[in-house]
Amino acid sequence: LKGKVHGWLIQKKEVLAFVQARPLEGGAGALLVLLTGQAGR
Repeated sequence: LKGKVHGWLIQKKEVLAFVQARPLEGGAGALLVLLTGQAGR
């Protein structure tokens, strides 16, 4: 599932970056995703 999510995220123009969350943020089961704002559309 992680590989599929990674592949999907890198294809989306709205996604600027993503990283695995730190343990306090959910750890290996969570991602932090940076998205474009309204101006980026």
